[in-house]
Amino acid sequence: MAVVVLAGSAERAGGFELLLEGAAFGVNRLSLGVGAEGAAPHLHRVSAEAFYVLEGVVEFWVDGAGSRVPAGGLVVVEPGVAHAFGAWPGHAAQVLVVIAPGVRRFAYLRELGRRMEGAAPDPGVVGADFDVFGVAVESWRGGVA
Repeated sequence: MAVVVLAGSAERAGGFELLLEGAAFGVNRLSLGVGAEGAAPHLHRVSAEAFYVLEGVVEFWVDGAGSRVPAGGLVVVEPGVAHAFGAWPGHAAQVLVVIAPGVRRFAYLRELGRRMEGAAPDPGVVGADFDVFGVAVESWRGGVA
């Protein structure tokens, strides 16, 4: 199978551009406003996740350690590893996110997009249904020296 997604043809949901779902991998592009949180601490039991920073600077928290990653940087998170990310304070960012295997996650990303636009959470959309499991941590932002 081959898939071609032309520029401008993907569905948009909040800051997400939903490019590919459910194949050998899933792909989305995420636009983060200045200092915006991308995802609170969580992990995936099935899928690995790769983040390629296209523009700006992103703060990543992976397994308890913080990193400042500018455009051109890549972060890969294996299944079972807790992680979080957001635009670095004072910066906006664009991130290409690839998950493998391609867990069907677009309904969850649509819900996150709605929340980015100020909508109340939909209790019918449960992260565990999409291989997203929250992780309790006291604080993850600002842990980079």
